[in-house]
Amino acid sequence: MAVPDIYISRTVAERFLEVLAASFEAPANRPVVFHGWGLGGVGKSTVLAKAMEAHRKRYPNIETIAEVKFGDTANANTPLGVMKVLYGQLAAMTNEAEENEFYQLEQRYNSTLETLKTEAESGTGQADDKQIDQLKKFSTLALQGISAMVPGGSLVGAGLSLAAPHIGDAAELSASMLDEVKGIISRHRATRDDRELQALMLNPLLELTKAFATCLQSKAAAQPVLLVLDFYEKVPPEIDQWLCKLLLGNTELQKHPIRIVTAGRKQLLNKDHWSERNQNDRAVYEQELERFEDIQSREYLAEIGITDDDRVRRIISATRGLPYYLNWVREEYRRGEEPDFTEGVQAVKQLLLRQFSLHEIQLVQIVACCRSFDGDLIKTLTRCEGLEIPLQEKETAKGRFRWLLDLPFTQRTTDAGYRFDDVARDVLRQAFYEESQQQFRATHQTLADHYGGLADEEVWEDAHISEKYDSEDWRIYQSEALYHQLFAQPQQAELLVISRLLESIYLGHLELVQAPLQAVAAEYQEDMHPLIKKGLQTSLQQLSPMVEKGWWLGWSENLGQLVQQTETAIKASLALCWKRTEKLKGLAKFVAYFYQSKYGAESSRESYLLKAQTQSDEIVTVDAPEMSCNLLTFDLGPALRRIGRYGDAIAAYDAALAIKPDLHDALYNKGNSLANLGRDEDAIAAYDAALAIKPDKHEALNNKGNSLANLGRDEDAISAYDAALAIKPDDHEALNNKGLSLAKMGRYGDAISAYDAALAIKPDDHEALYNKSCAYALWNKPDESLKFLQKAIELAPEEYIELAKTDTDFDGLRNDPRFQTLIASPL
Repeated sequence: MAVPDIYISRTVAERFLEVLAASFEAPANRPVVFHGWGLGGVGKSTVLAKAMEAHRKRYPNIETIAEVKFGDTANANTPLGVMKVLYGQLAAMTNEAEENEFYQLEQRYNSTLETLKTEAESGTGQADDKQIDQLKKFSTLALQGISAMVPGGSLVGAGLSLAAPHIGDAAELSASMLDEVKGIISRHRATRDDRELQALMLNPLLELTKAFATCLQSKAAAQPVLLVLDFYEKVPPEIDQWLCKLLLGNTELQKHPIRIVTAGRKQLLNKDHWSERNQNDRAVYEQELERFEDIQSREYLAEIGITDDDRVRRIISATRGLPYYLNWVREEYRRGEEPDFTEGVQAVKQLLLRQFSLHEIQLVQIVACCRSFDGDLIKTLTRCEGLEIPLQEKETAKGRFRWLLDLPFTQRTTDAGYRFDDVARDVLRQAFYEESQQQFRATHQTLADHYGGLADEEVWEDAHISEKYDSEDWRIYQSEALYHQLFAQPQQAELLVISRLLESIYLGHLELVQAPLQAVAAEYQEDMHPLIKKGLQTSLQQLSPMVEKGWWLGWSENLGQLVQQTETAIKASLALCWKRTEKLKGLAKFVAYFYQSKYGAESSRESYLLKAQTQSDEIVTVDAPEMSCNLLTFDLGPALRRIGRYGDAIAAYDAALAIKPDLHDALYNKGNSLANLGRDEDAIAAYDAALAIKPDKHEALNNKGNSLANLGRDEDAISAYDAALAIKPDDHEALNNKGLSLAKMGRYGDAISAYDAALAIKPDDHEALYNKSCAYALWNKPDESLKFLQKAIELAPEEYIELAKTDTDFDGLRNDPRFQTLIASPL
């Protein structure tokens, strides 16, 4: 007789479903996200299935349910991917053409981004390498929501100081990548006259999320919409942040009959961002789904005819009140089998595998170590020493191991492979670990070596590290190798994590490290993974802030822009990396030294930068021109210049130019360091060489003007500043510098007009205010001079009080009591 599917009601589950149903009827001020959480096997997916079943019964006219299973659903590993999958399912159910606001906005974003990456700002000619690189990096971060969560900066670069030094090097022109991209978008022919398009390009995820929400609301006007997110413990952090901060924080879903049901092994509300969201608008209803109580387990067993009290007690003890295991008991009794429940987790393993031979059980436990598998991987495992399993009579070499695919807990993956479901995998790996830790770790080492070998096959044997990271397949295989290494050799794993972490941050592929560590964190409800050594887990916890927010290290020169708690956590992560520096190699060692020169103790920064300089010799090569030139031109050279090692900085730029002679940024940066050495004639030659390659490089024109002014050629300097302003009329630095040259020529009225133009662009430009005060003093207009000196001092008292004390421009005001008062002490 067939045994029907069994559903045992639980009060908390029924309450969960009731509150969800009520929120559709009266959505305003009701929770939007309904999250069920608990142990693997506790029945979370069953409750989701009940929610979908109830929704279909309540609203039968149109199917308005969309579902993502993290880790299983294809193309759902980014916020944009999730939106496209969910809305794609809803649109397919109603035969909706892809002409809605969401799809149209995405197409507009993609086409505009392609234009920005291929065309120069003027619309004529091709985009240069720097523009392409900035937009590629920024667009990757922006579609993760980074630009929507980072405070913006000004559109212009770092200001000029009074003696008209040069604008910063190409790597320092703005406070962050966000400022750089803002400048490109504000100037580019494709975007400069369209404010809405600028908003889309700077915050694409925010704008696409708003369009997604608008389309959902349109569908919900006809019939309530249910979005289901299962296996939420596997959700990538950027999707979790997007859901909480952007979808819920920047739309009005709560007012509409649109609800999101999630299920996972961990709580939502113990995360700070979810807790804050819930305090603001009570957006989350969260319920822990616990194991069956004894009475519920007895009810379940009674449904399948098991009522003997002794048998019931043994089954309850072994299955621990988990519906998943009880379902296996049901399947066993359906086949007329009676499992032995006397050995804890080993008993559950036997429950899953009782019909198999010893060699088959051994193979199943080994395969359970894999996150996914196919025939080639199984053959690799069985060939390894200690894992050789003889061919059985019922098998053929061609069709060997196909029985694994027929196991009831085997599932297809999106890439045509296979995997064991999470709960079965937990049980089988735990049992394997308990039987032999040595064999368990050896199996994971075999898997790490296997995936490492697959990665090596994707690139040439002598490929540069940057070429390896450029290969998506290499990154995927190395990420999988890293996952398995965590279970194999703890000390080797820690060093590999640190090495890959430093490399991936520097090269912009942090997902290589994020993916395996997130997979590990998702496997168990507890914070500590029972199959990974405690010491390694402590290291991973210390590194986790850097894993999550390490992109910031490549984004900004200043960790102080982060909130205090995050800054402290990232510095602790860096400290662990620095402890292992001498064991690192290649690029990872360079990055460790380089970051210590940026973020380490002030007293030792120069020594670590010099170590980074030495280590760069192992990395820089003509065979990897883009990465090598970027390292020399935008990292090492500017860092050496910042500490006054101008000769070393010039050597770095020359090394880049030896690889790419037409690299205008290297020529421009070289000019800056030559000017710092007082070699203005040579600096002008470098700027001219840069301008010959990129005539619209306004920064080079400005700094050429500064060097001309230093040589006393103020007329020529003014011509250079005017040329810069013809390209970028809002260049307040060039206006300020033009004012300086005009004042030196005694043209005080024209100088003040230039300063006024600079101040119209940047009203708090204290340098222009000070220089304007100087011009008035030289023009013998004390009242005006003192007025603007006071404004400059109010903005930067320590700098301008000391400067004014010795500035000869104020000699005519030296005895004025008002001047004496201003320079007496900070206001």
